[in-house]
Amino acid sequence: MDKRVLILLSGGVDSITLGTFAKPRLLAALFVDYGQPAASQEGAASAWWCKSHGVPWRSVHLPLMGADVLSGDSVGRVVPGRNLALISVGINVALGIGASEVFIGINGEDTEHYPDCRTGFLESVAELGRMYGVEVRAPLMGMSKAEVLALAGKYGVDVAKAWSCYSPIDGKPCGVCLPCTQRNR
Repeated sequence: MDKRVLILLSGGVDSITLGTFAKPRLLAALFVDYGQPAASQEGAASAWWCKSHGVPWRSVHLPLMGADVLSGDSVGRVVPGRNLALISVGINVALGIGASEVFIGINGEDTEHYPDCRTGFLESVAELGRMYGVEVRAPLMGMSKAEVLALAGKYGVDVAKAWSCYSPIDGKPCGVCLPCTQRNR
């Protein structure tokens, strides 16, 4: 099987589960520090996963306006255009390393909370990718968080080492942001 996939790897449960599932096809993983409050924790989880799975890790710093909305009580807050920026950088890096696909770990429950995780958005950016010869895919999109966790169990993913908090307090999960409440459920 050809290694032709670049995965956008945040270090969260969804992305490391997707990475583990797609590992035979992974050419590399990309972590994007866009100025999010949990960038150091996410980056560390992403780098750990890559090192432990023998997947080349790449990191870029791409400050986005509005990333500060994830500080404090970030329930329901959205970084405007985040996935558009992440996928665009992913397409750029994919072309630079010879990957023909970009995977992003969006699950079915993300569509409720984030406009840039919905089918119409993904269809639009997939068309952008195809203009450059890169397929953009969200293989977990039809799955609930519970189904993603079941897939993680099936593939032996160490979800305890994933980072799933937008607003860490003293380096620990806040317990109140959307990813924390989803994970605690």
